[in-house]
Formats: sequence, structure tokens, C-alpha cells
Amino acid sequence: MSLSVVGNGVILLFVSVAYVPEGSVPIIGNGTEMVDPLPHTFMLTFVVVNLATLALGLALVLHIYKEYKTLDVEKILEGEE
Repeated sequence: MSLSVVGNGVILLFVSVAYVPEGSVPIIGNGTEMVDPLPHTFMLTFVVVNLATLALGLALVLHIYKEYKTLDVEKILEGEE
């Protein structure tokens, strides 16, 4: 949970730093100031990696619950002895 909050803060920091007031899209090029698309690209990749990590974690939790019928670590460890 806390890692997700920190990740969202990093995303907001990079996107806000890359913002240029009155900046134009680099493809169109109308104006002297252009917005740098690289930080936005990195943050989009970061969001996708976070989503994949979350999906993997939830899949592991579901597998553990199906196998042991509980998520209590002490009960899982008692069952292995």
C-alpha cells in the first residue's frame, strides 16, 4: 500500500516537472516551447509495471487461499509441520 502511494507521488512529480505552460506537442510544433514527452512515457511505463506487479501479487494471494483455505500465516505454517 505505501509503495503504491510513493509510486503515485513519483508519477505526479515527474509529470508536473515535465509540464511546460503554453507548450505545444512536439509533433505539431506550433510555438517555441515544446513539452518533453519522455517523462510522460516513463511514467506510463511505470504505471503498467505497477499494474502488472499488483496483478501478480493478487494472483499469488488467490493461489494461497485456494491451497490452504486461509490467509493466516500461522495457520499455514502449522499445516506444513
